[in-house]
Amino acid sequence: MTVFCGLNLSVSWLSVPPTFAFATICSGFLLAGCSSRGPEVHLVEGVVTLDGVALAGADVGFSPVVRGGGLSAVGGTRDDGSFTLNAMGARPGRGTAVGDYVVTVRKFESSSSPKFISYEDRGRDSPPPILSQPNKADPPAQSLIPEVYGDQQTSPLKATVSPGKNSFQFDLKSDAKGVK
Repeated sequence: MTVFCGLNLSVSWLSVPPTFAFATICSGFLLAGCSSRGPEVHLVEGVVTLDGVALAGADVGFSPVVRGGGLSAVGGTRDDGSFTLNAMGARPGRGTAVGDYVVTVRKFESSSSPKFISYEDRGRDSPPPILSQPNKADPPAQSLIPEVYGDQQTSPLKATVSPGKNSFQFDLKSDAKGVK
């Protein structure tokens, strides 16, 4: 006997017409809850400011504090500093799984490189940009906010995602120092 996603397939299935067996198995997937929809996510939105001014064009990342304690998620800030998260690997929808997160915010600019395109502008289904080795003649990309906010180890920003709608306000400071 073979068990496949909660369905028992016994030898007697071999005598059933193939179309009936296929239809029965497909129905079983729906009834058994086996699907590719992914983990349950909850709406996560918020606003990011820098010294009280809306921070547009930044990427916001949520990383689980404990491995397996949530889903990594990213979003980009709009002109008014607002963002909505999309979890990596979750079913279509906005947000991430319940859990405790370290929050990172990054915004870079370089005069010699193409304009930085935020996650929101790239689109939900686009792959992340490929990071390549910089050309030695190019000046390094410059962070437009304190780098402490862009590193999971030093970011002072934390969030707890609960079931339902979640809203956060992150007020960044130009003179921020990292956590130790």
